[in-house]
Amino acid sequence: MSVPTMTDVAAGLLSPLGSVFQLGVAARNSLYDRGWLVAEEVGRPVVGIGNLTTGGTGKTPLTAWLAQQFLQRGHLPAVISRGYKAILESEVGRVDITSGKRLSQLSRLFGDEPTMLAHRLAKVPVYIGSDKVAVGRFAVEDSRPDVILADDAFQHRRLKRNFDLVLLDATEPGWHFRPLPAGRLREPLTALSRAHAVIVTKVNLADPVRVERLRDQARMHMESHPSPLILEMEYRLTQFLLLEAFRGGDARGTAKRGPPRSMTAAEVASEKVLLVSAIGRPQAFRRLVEMETGTRVVGHVEFGDHHAFAPGDIARIAAQVRETGATLVICTEKDAVKIDTGQTWSCPTYVSRLEAVPRGTWDEFHARLDRALF
Repeated sequence: MSVPTMTDVAAGLLSPLGSVFQLGVAARNSLYDRGWLVAEEVGRPVVGIGNLTTGGTGKTPLTAWLAQQFLQRGHLPAVISRGYKAILESEVGRVDITSGKRLSQLSRLFGDEPTMLAHRLAKVPVYIGSDKVAVGRFAVEDSRPDVILADDAFQHRRLKRNFDLVLLDATEPGWHFRPLPAGRLREPLTALSRAHAVIVTKVNLADPVRVERLRDQARMHMESHPSPLILEMEYRLTQFLLLEAFRGGDARGTAKRGPPRSMTAAEVASEKVLLVSAIGRPQAFRRLVEMETGTRVVGHVEFGDHHAFAPGDIARIAAQVRETGATLVICTEKDAVKIDTGQTWSCPTYVSRLEAVPRGTWDEFHARLDRALF
């Protein structure tokens, strides 16, 4: 007889609340499905990028990849995001990277993920606002894009979408798929019937059996579709860039005497690395760094998702550098936009660039996407 884990005990205690939550979600969805509530258009076709669980499925790298795909095909996309925990979250605005403000200032105003996307996608306007209909209309008026990419929009039924992508993270443990608050599930898997495509993410970090199981579950819940579109996406670290260079400073002047502007995975492998992250799935970040570089990770300073770094946090990181003997600190792009100028420790810091890389052929995806949008 197996002994229940603490997670199992918590799930049992919280399951009644989960049932109430799911009833509320189902009632709201029913109002839209029956036409009693109507989704609103913003004046351009919209691609929704969402998930069923809360946080950490890889929406931001996929949004960046999709924006670049549209640019390469001659279209101008715009990204709209809530701007979670941003000072201006309740307002509508555009992330202006050219304003002269530091990245850390912009991230406080607009949120870490929108600032990161605006920094990476120089040709793609990024907008924030908690009301996705209002921010979508503002984006259309401001930059006249061909298509709107709506981050975290699957549960935002009031925004009319032409194409819905839903991400399933292959590295998530099973308990994440229990309803909130016992797990992280916002909607039941049956909600996948509304999706135009399902993307199983981080497949290079997951057990192939787990990947296939998620594909089977998605296929089952998309059975109303004549030909369900279920795809796989790998997540790769493609670059390690010196923090000063990432911020926009010219590190070439110090490169002769100081750390190089960038490092390859092979160069990182010889270092003693301390990781710093404030993301939804820190375990996946550590595993990816170890897998891609083969380095010795001597420690990982973890903060909650979207955490804003304070002086005490910087002191904590500096202490960990000393205690572990780290020769290198590696953080994510999402962290790098929040680490302020002057917040340093006794070894160089490099920013890892996470890229979404499609596995297999995606021709049918692009064909369906073009038909739905243009």
